[in-house]
Amino acid sequence: MTLNDYISKRYDRWLDYATYHCHASGLSIEPAEVLNDVLCGLLSRSPLRLEMLMQCARDGYTELDFFVLSIIKRNIISPRSSFRYKQAQHCTYSVDWSEEHPEPRVDIDDLNLDECYQIVSDTLDELELPKRDRIIFEWKFFDGRPYSEWPGPESQKCLYNKFDKIFFALSSKIREKIGE
Repeated sequence: MTLNDYISKRYDRWLDYATYHCHASGLSIEPAEVLNDVLCGLLSRSPLRLEMLMQCARDGYTELDFFVLSIIKRNIISPRSSFRYKQAQHCTYSVDWSEEHPEPRVDIDDLNLDECYQIVSDTLDELELPKRDRIIFEWKFFDGRPYSEWPGPESQKCLYNKFDKIFFALSSKIREKIGE
């Protein structure tokens, strides 16, 4: 089956998925526009890679199905997705006018690298992580070492999952601090 035939066969199913997430998001986004944008981006990728994804079966579907569905969902629910920017429905900052004297915002662009690392380090202390998780995060973030060289028993998937979890917690905590 060619890629075009595969897309034609799956289009309605993917459109239903896009419709569900568009309605669930509460935004006035046309599901067909989301899907067509995803398919345009998909067709700009390597045909060999797409063929490989199309041939890998998993749970009655293919890896290509899961890939397309994840892109559809991300384009709809992510406030910073390129699709939502094109549709002018990206995130905007709301202002709380009830606050009389807001704290001054830290302009992150005015900080040097050492100051940024210090903010991350201080925030990392506030998270009160288990020692092993902190070491795993520092290995990659501060030391810049690849997880392929990790001496511990954890798999790379486990290491990346821990890193991502800590990174997102840090990001939201730092955003709170600097007033974004």
